[in-house]
Amino acid sequence: INAESWGGQQTAHFTFFLFVFESALLLMSADIEMGTPAFEEDFTLDGMESMSQETEQPPRELNTTIHPHFVEVMKDKLTVKYIGKGNHAYDYGSVQTDKPAPTCRAVYYYEVHIVEVVLRNSIAVGFADNNFCPTRQPGWEANSYGYRGDDGFKFHENSRGEPYGPSFGAGDVVGCGIHYGKGEVFFTKNGKYLGAAYPLGPGPYYPTVGLHSPAEVVTLNLGRTPFKFDVHALLQEEQEKELQQIRALSLAPQAVDAVIRDYLLHYGYTDTLRSMDRISGTESTQETHQLSHRKALRELVMSGDIQTAISRTNEWFPNVLQSNPTVLLQLHCQAFIQFILKGATAEAVEYCQTVLCQLAMQSESSQDNPGGVAKMIQEVIGLLAYEQPQTSPLQHLLTLSYREQVADKLNAAVLASLGAPKRSRLDTLIRQLVAVKRLERKQRGHRGEVYALMI
Repeated sequence: INAESWGGQQTAHFTFFLFVFESALLLMSADIEMGTPAFEEDFTLDGMESMSQETEQPPRELNTTIHPHFVEVMKDKLTVKYIGKGNHAYDYGSVQTDKPAPTCRAVYYYEVHIVEVVLRNSIAVGFADNNFCPTRQPGWEANSYGYRGDDGFKFHENSRGEPYGPSFGAGDVVGCGIHYGKGEVFFTKNGKYLGAAYPLGPGPYYPTVGLHSPAEVVTLNLGRTPFKFDVHALLQEEQEKELQQIRALSLAPQAVDAVIRDYLLHYGYTDTLRSMDRISGTESTQETHQLSHRKALRELVMSGDIQTAISRTNEWFPNVLQSNPTVLLQLHCQAFIQFILKGATAEAVEYCQTVLCQLAMQSESSQDNPGGVAKMIQEVIGLLAYEQPQTSPLQHLLTLSYREQVADKLNAAVLASLGAPKRSRLDTLIRQLVAVKRLERKQRGHRGEVYALMI
């Protein structure tokens, strides 16, 4: 279809449209005892939970203040040597990292290089919580997991262990990971995946290594250098399997066409809608909800002609902006942003003093979400503080995708005034998909990658 040029955000919708549609169907058909989660009206697709992978601090080094005297932590805070005799079950020398394994990701993984083994190989690699006794092997204590070198046994909350993988020794690289999506602990040897070891407990868990033989030396790799094991390849293989499940689903062409058409109608993509109807040989009898006017308003906002957009909205839909003061404020904030984009600082300051400040005072006197209004205005006028706002922390305000969000809000307000749904079927489907994914994560104890989509 030779259609008009869309913004990047809307093009992205169609890039993963079938994936989203089929993913939602797959989840709805899955045997999951969770009921049907419903999203709230203020549900946001891009709103991350209290912690994200970007803000969560992973372990960087070993905890040098809490460890038994049987071990010596070297200056790099990653290398450990056993200096005890190793004669008793309670003279293990175990060390843990300074921070627990982060949880806002699909997999957390680290590796241990076995540098030296002199007498016997008593090295154990794994995870343990912060109540772990450091004079014991990881895997022996409650809430701990271990994989030992001399026999290849795995351990979880007991000292007997059970067969798991090959033995390991000097020169080998042993990895230990938590797969939050599957809820399991796994190990690797020299880059080879050894399979799931145990189900994951409540945590949080710290990377933990235990030594129990004189002169044993190990060095941890917490991600500063590339791993032997390819974690990304593991996740990619799992994603491909999921995609195969999704692609195996059968979708009725009429259902897909209906959702696409509703999307085009909702966002006012007139040319594409007409092309689609022409190619399919169908003639539309559906209510268009002032499609030509809504398309014109979108084009005005996207071109940066905000004042004309406000004027046309008041002319064509007299009560919309009066009934939606937040949308009006967003339009005026965008008008301010346009001055910044043009480098017209003096005009931006004047617009702030004569328009934005007036809107803030009106909101405060009417008690109409004064905190939200003040926050919005404060953010946009913050652009004045930077000589190069395009490279500032507020640079997202200057993007086409941000402007597109303003156009979407105006379009939604117009549709609501006409009695039409406030969001398209595709938007609703995506929101439902995210709601299901977030509920799955909640059932995993709020662990695993946070599923979020920008719409």
